[in-house]
Amino acid sequence: GLEVATAGNGREAMRMVEEDAPDVVVTELTLPIMDGTTFLTRLRQNPYYTGLPAVVLSDRDLTRSEEVVLQEKAHAILRSGPEQARELHRALSWILPLESDGGS
Repeated sequence: GLEVATAGNGREAMRMVEEDAPDVVVTELTLPIMDGTTFLTRLRQNPYYTGLPAVVLSDRDLTRSEEVVLQEKAHAILRSGPEQARELHRALSWILPLESDGGS
């Protein structure tokens, strides 16, 4: 029930957010041109987007310093894997009113 827009890289994602601010941003860390951490840092530098909910997906183990930085900038950090869809639905349901149970 959500309208989804996708970007091919972090720079494109930033442009899309600036053109039409979404209700929530979901980003991977590994992105071409501008990685997810840089994207979130730039997003949070704009006072208009400081409260915009953000969810991070990671397919790798994070260092402690990466975790600290991301915890300051994101509402949730999710690990890629078999439970990713369910965990993403759970995280989004804390942020948005969702109707389905995420496929369970």
